[in-house]
Amino acid sequence: MSLSRTRSGRLHAVGSDEAPSTQEMSREDAVNNFSLHPLTLESIEGMTRVHNEGFGGKVCCLCCPVADTDGSIRRYYQQHPERLPMCALAVDKHGTPLGYVQLAIHPMNDKDGLHTTKPGETYVEAISVAAAARGMGIGKLLLQWAEDKSREQKSTLLTLTVLNGNPARRLYERFGFEAKPPTDPCEECIGSCVVCCIMGRPYGLCDPHCGAVDMQKTLV
Repeated sequence: MSLSRTRSGRLHAVGSDEAPSTQEMSREDAVNNFSLHPLTLESIEGMTRVHNEGFGGKVCCLCCPVADTDGSIRRYYQQHPERLPMCALAVDKHGTPLGYVQLAIHPMNDKDGLHTTKPGETYVEAISVAAAARGMGIGKLLLQWAEDKSREQKSTLLTLTVLNGNPARRLYERFGFEAKPPTDPCEECIGSCVVCCIMGRPYGLCDPHCGAVDMQKTLV
């Protein structure tokens, strides 16, 4: 599967010449019904629904919900409209929002102040796909938009941070992301403790994983 742009600049998935299997056809048909749009103030409500579905079960500092329950996302973008083009929203043919990706492109930093970008870096600060769209290639479509946007802004490195135990890491690896080796074991240990204190154990108290890993993809 490859990606092509319509005249409006939206990304769509198109199939190869090889005849796909029934399962592949089902996925291809589904993805062809999706398109990507830059975030607008009018579409923030839809993005918030996807955000709350993906992050609603997680908590910050072990007690504060990550879900937006007070309109904080809308207020942020009203105060920082320059960030709207850095976010893409995936919608189906009916306009239902099913995923989004938010970027921080140097010299911008992520909106929560947890990551400082370096020259030439684009950081994927958030990416989420609604449950109804998982397994349909929307995550890959969002990552491709992120890479295209990074190249458009002359970035040479695409980065993200993923919590250990998050199955989305397999998608990132298939897309070309590689884990950055820790430069200091002490920093890695401290980072794991910080993530645990901030996010708790998002995949359950019995999950053996803890901490997070930084990943990167070199753009050449």
